[in-house]
Amino acid sequence: MPTQEPPTLSEAEYMDEVYDLILHVTGIGEERIFRGNQSREVLPDDDSFIIYTPILRKRIGSNIVNFDASWCKDDENGDYSDSVLTQIDVQVDFYGEDAERLAQSLEVFAHSCLCRAWLVAQNYDIRVLHCTEPQDLTHIAETRQYRPRWMITLSICFKSVLNNDVPWYEDFTMKAIKNVDVYFKP
Repeated sequence: MPTQEPPTLSEAEYMDEVYDLILHVTGIGEERIFRGNQSREVLPDDDSFIIYTPILRKRIGSNIVNFDASWCKDDENGDYSDSVLTQIDVQVDFYGEDAERLAQSLEVFAHSCLCRAWLVAQNYDIRVLHCTEPQDLTHIAETRQYRPRWMITLSICFKSVLNNDVPWYEDFTMKAIKNVDVYFKP
């Protein structure tokens, strides 16, 4: 019977890694960073806070399929894996008096070689492809006349791998056919 493992990196996991990146660079308290599109989140009325939201998910290239039947006997299953490289754009909104400084800090760090080195050192599976320049989106809020808001967009990528134990795959395509007449009747 075929078995399947879940993909290696789920949306919750890569968003946790983005959260850790924002926390590391900005140094703002954990209670001041919010994931967007969440229900029942009360935003602070004062000071600085950050909202990060995934806004785009797209596949980069074709799937990479691997099959290993080298350890198998003729009547056993092999390991089939299917991986895909995915790009996620994450909008990061910075609010408060420090919004411009925090946005610029994250943008500069995302473009530096230090960002990749830090992600690798943390054993994170994401990589930053690109980061937009900070945009000033200051707006009128309910409790104040003006609330400073700056926004950047991080383009990150990660690879998801799906592993399967598929009995029919190697029988048809990968195993050496020793006797053609057994598989394909004349």
